[in-house]
Amino acid sequence: MPPCKRSTLPAGGWQRFGGGRGDAYERAFLRLEREEGPVNFDDANDREKCRLDGLRVLAAYLDSPEATKEKPRAVEVLLKEDIPGLSVPLTGAMDLVE
Repeated sequence: MPPCKRSTLPAGGWQRFGGGRGDAYERAFLRLEREEGPVNFDDANDREKCRLDGLRVLAAYLDSPEATKEKPRAVEVLLKEDIPGLSVPLTGAMDLVE
């Protein structure tokens, strides 16, 4: 896999990748491809663009004030409740639990 070009990330983004965050992203990207099956990209350039877009999003988040906030208790919590009288369970999701 070709290395990322530093110029593809926002200013300051690479400083946040110290301590293995960029490596963790690369491992997660490869693990998803391996475990969930590869995406049928048109060509290798499309795959690389997708990978670099993910790095840019991660860098932007890490450079934002949101990254310094306290860690949430949970994210994407799925809820399901059987309610008498309903033929199907009531389901939903909470995006963020603080």
